[in-house]
Order: sequence, then structure tokens, then C-alpha cells
Amino acid sequence: MKLITLLTLSTLLLANEDILNLQDDLNIASEISTKTKLNINKTPAVVSVLHADELKKLGVTNVYEALETVPGIEVSMGIAGAKQINMRGNKSLVTDKLKFMVDGISINAELSGTNNFYLNMPIENIERIEVIRGPASALYGSFAHIGLINVITKASTHKKGVVFLRASSEGSQNVGFTQHINSEDIKIALNGSYELNENSKEYDNYSLLPSKGPFTSYEDFTSQALGINVELYKDISLVSKYIELDMQNHFGYGAWPIVQDPKNIVHTSWVNELKYGLKLTNELCLDLKLGYKEYSIIGQSRIVPYSEFSPFFDKIGDGNYKEESLYTDLSLNYSYAKHNILLGTYLSQTRADGTTYKENNISISEETTISFDGGGLQDKIKRTHYAFYLSDIISFSQKWIANIGLRYDNYSDVDSAFSPKLSLLYAYDERQSYKIMYQNSFRVPTFIETYGTERPFIADEKLNSETIDTLEFAYNYQNSFDNWVNINFFYSQMQNFIYRNSEFKLRNGLNSTSYGAELEFKTPIYDLFTLQANYSYIHSEDKNNVQTPLVANHLANAMLSYQINRDWHTGTKVRYVGERKREESDFRDPLKAYTSIDQTLTYTYRDFIVQASVKNIFNQDIIYSAPMGNGTTSGTYLNDLERNGRTFWLGAEWKFK
Repeated sequence: MKLITLLTLSTLLLANEDILNLQDDLNIASEISTKTKLNINKTPAVVSVLHADELKKLGVTNVYEALETVPGIEVSMGIAGAKQINMRGNKSLVTDKLKFMVDGISINAELSGTNNFYLNMPIENIERIEVIRGPASALYGSFAHIGLINVITKASTHKKGVVFLRASSEGSQNVGFTQHINSEDIKIALNGSYELNENSKEYDNYSLLPSKGPFTSYEDFTSQALGINVELYKDISLVSKYIELDMQNHFGYGAWPIVQDPKNIVHTSWVNELKYGLKLTNELCLDLKLGYKEYSIIGQSRIVPYSEFSPFFDKIGDGNYKEESLYTDLSLNYSYAKHNILLGTYLSQTRADGTTYKENNISISEETTISFDGGGLQDKIKRTHYAFYLSDIISFSQKWIANIGLRYDNYSDVDSAFSPKLSLLYAYDERQSYKIMYQNSFRVPTFIETYGTERPFIADEKLNSETIDTLEFAYNYQNSFDNWVNINFFYSQMQNFIYRNSEFKLRNGLNSTSYGAELEFKTPIYDLFTLQANYSYIHSEDKNNVQTPLVANHLANAMLSYQINRDWHTGTKVRYVGERKREESDFRDPLKAYTSIDQTLTYTYRDFIVQASVKNIFNQDIIYSAPMGNGTTSGTYLNDLERNGRTFWLGAEWKFK
């Protein structure tokens, strides 16, 4: 009943917006799914393309908020503040399972697949976001286990520049820019942003053992990013992206509130890629990529507040980790007759050396003087990885297209993997098409799952890679650029799920299955209104028929916009998240369903834009799950992790050549 009410409300509120050139969108979308440009209706994958200019008019401020508009995606947050993306019921408390790319460069770190530091990227510096909903290892290898996200920045387009600023009633302030310097043969683009978030929150009580209150969740952070995109003679390109996220401990790493001055953890990512493209003949093209990546995490955290229970000092953790990667990717694209063949090879080596970790003596002081060998990881970690991949898109006729793909990945320290893909597309007529797709994907154990020596992650036995087999059936109907319907059904079997037991030891667990359906459509109404909406049903359970906890079975979005006149635009975004079941050992009631509504008003005068928005207008309770602690090694937040209620935003933007 709630879903029917939600969709009815969406229809009544929606309004019209400028029509986009959808054909360009379709060509863009297909390149990420095949590395070869095709019309999206002939792309052998389920792909979503999110345009930043559209999202901004709906009040979306960053990548994290944008992704929750995608069918099948549910966003959440960990106990220590790390943002999380759950796709089609697949989530992990240990590592990220999505490959995250910026301008086509993977930024996932080998430590734990980390990508959350890029989720704060401001929407003003983004051109579009491309999402593969489903496994993508046949082309992209590990981390593309359940899907892939590629953020295309405005810097990569070498078009207009932008300067922006934005602030909220919850203490968030953001400024940034994109600047282009173009000539006939050389194009250079710089972009950067700085965000200051002063948003610590006061709560009433925490923890069953013992019950205490009030307390503060320290959530202040700064995020600063700088990037450069260079294009030389259309054949050579250089991309370099740097980002630093300095964040506090939120609800504490052991689910214990921080009762004294909070400590800070700093995540730093730096990725660089040089690409050379050469057209050898009309049918044969070569791409060569050389890259260097660096990721580090450094800082302190309060682990257990012993000072609350005795005259001791709090337990303080002080760590320093850094990994470096070198890689190369060589591919050939050959088009001949009915075939479009992609053949490639990939080689990388990642090292992590000099990791340190120290704690204090709780009976003496907060000074961290007790060292742990290897910093909680085995010393001098090295992982060498090579891969071969092949993809052939076969056009049997105007109506029938097949895609056959295979990738082999070999790792020096964990098991190898084959990732096959097979898909078939039938174009019934100019408006309708059907797709059936099968793919196997994998995710190798990360460094923390392979080399962890101390709590909270102990890797005392060799783990197998997680794998997933997915079968999908999709139907597309497209009447015009702004009138279309997509329906997708999926079924997945997951093997060797990696989890952490009560002794903090990492193990391969029970196999599981997930299945569901995704419906999305866009339609104009009376030439004044446009409705774009989606609904997802997701069911995930293990082989004992135990439903996967903390996953909503029902998700829905409605994007509403109205171009009042040439200068004024109003947009409404509605988000529904269904009830989420607890873990079996957790006696608390399920997390309640909620519906949030955002309203945005935009004024445009030539190249100057002013925007005001209200998020969560009706102040609904948006709550993410906090784990049930045991009172000894971890506490319990009885009211879980409460997020922002009604929030006001005001921003301005200037576009220039």
C-alpha cells in the first residue's frame, strides 16, 4: 500500500524538463559495458547513466546521493562513518565489492577494496555517472564482483569551466572549480574541491551493557581533491587524481561512544594514468595504458573508552599503512564483417611495506608505545597480477546480436579465476528489444583478508575468492527520447562468501542466492510533466533459507521536475526504502521503512545559477543499522545510527568557457 501511495504521489508532483539528446547517452553507456561503442539498446548489459545537470536540479549534491537513485542500489554507513553501497542485496562488512572508477581509472585499494573516500565528490565537478548493474569481471576483473561505477568528470570533457559554492544548515560547506585551457592540439583541464563538514551529533543513550547517555557522534571531516586531465593531439592523454579525506571516528570503531577529544583518520588516494591510442588501420585500433596508484591511511582512533568504567585511560590505536601499485593494460580492438573483437592483457604489481600499528598502556597514559609486528598485517606484502581478456560482439543481423567474453586472472598470492560472459540480444522492432545475459564474476581476498594478523581481522587460513553466477533477462521499450520503459529480472548464486566470526577470524561461509526485478520508466504527461521512476524488488538468502539481514526487499525512486519558464526550475526527489530485517542474534525490531522527499528550486540567469533545496522535508527518521554488541568487546547503540533530518541547502554556480 505504501508503494502504491508513493508512486501515486510521484505522478501528481512531476513536471517537465528540457529534453536531452538520448541517443548520445545511449552511445556513452555502452562503452563502459563493452569497451566498444554501441547503442544502449544493443548493449549486452544492464546499464544506468546519471547526468549531473539533471541530478543537481533534484538537489543531489554528491556521488553518494546520486547512486541511491539507481535501481537495486541501497546506501548505508558503517559504525565508524565509512559510506557503503549495497547492490541487489550484496553487501559486506569487511570489503567493498564494487569496482569504482574515475574517468575510467580504478581507484579501489587492495587493502580492503576501499572506495568510500570518493563518494563525497561534488556533483558540480561531474559530467555523468555510468553504472553497470550486475557482474562485470569478464572485462574488469576483481572488485567488479557485483557491479561497476564510473564517474566521468567535467575535466575529461574539455568543455565549459565552473566555479561553485554550497552550504547546508547541518554545517556542511563546499567550494570547487573546473578550469579548461584548450588549444588546437593540447587540451588541459584542472578541477578541485574542498568540503568542510562540522556536523557532530548529540544522542540520548547507548549500549546495553551498561546503558549510558548522552553521547556525541563526532562526524566532522574535511575532503580535498585536485585533478588534471591532459589531451595531446587526440592520441595521448594523461589523468592524475588526488584526494584526501580527514575524518573523525563517528560512533567509534568498536561501537563505543567517544567521550573525550576525538581522533582523526586520514585516507589519501593518488591515481595516475598515461594512455596512448593508435588507429593502425580502419579496422584495427590499439590502446596502451600505463599507471601508478598510491593509497594510504594514517591516524589514531579511540577503540575502547576504559576511562568511563575505571580510572584507566582509553584504549588508543595509532596506525600507518601505505600501498603502491604499478600497472599496464594493452588492448586491440578489431572490427571486421559481423565481428567487433576486443583482445587485451593486463599486468600489475602492488606492494605494502612498512605498515605500523601501536597502542597505549591503558593504566599509564594515552601515549601509544606498544608496537605490533607488521602493524596488524604480515610484513612486506607483494601481489603480482596478470590477466588476459577477450570479447567478441557478433552482429548476426539487424535483429540478432551476441556477445561472448572470457577473462583469466592470475594472482601470485591467492587463487586464479576464469570469468565467462555470454549474452544474446533480439531487436523485435525499432522500439522493442530483449536481452538474456549470463556472467560469472569474482572477488579475490583483499590484503586485510589475506594477511591480517590481529583483531579485528585475523586471516589464519587461506581463503577462496568469492564468486557469483548471474542470469539476467531484460526488456526495453523506447517510444521516443523521453518515453521509455526498462524491465529487468535477475537471479544470482554466490559462493565462498567471506565473513568474520565471533573470534574476529575470516572464513568462507555459506553459499547464498539472490533474485529480484527492476522496473524503470520515463514518460511525459500533458506536455507539461515528466515522470522518471524506478522500483526494485530484492530477495537474498543463504542455503539454509535464512534471509540476508539489513537488506531492504523494496526500493523505489521518483524524480520529478518542472521547467516553470526559461529561468526557473523546480525538482522533487522521492525515495522509499523498505523494512530491513535484523541479524538472527539481534532481538531488536526490524529497521522501519521510510519515505524521504527533497524539494529543490533553481534559478538560472545566463551562465549563473542559484539553487535552494530542502532535503527530507517531512523530517522522516532515516536510520542505518548498528550491530548488536556483547558489552565486552563492543557496545550497542539501541537507536542505531540516526542520520540527518530536515536539512536546508543553498548554493551558487558560475559556468564559463
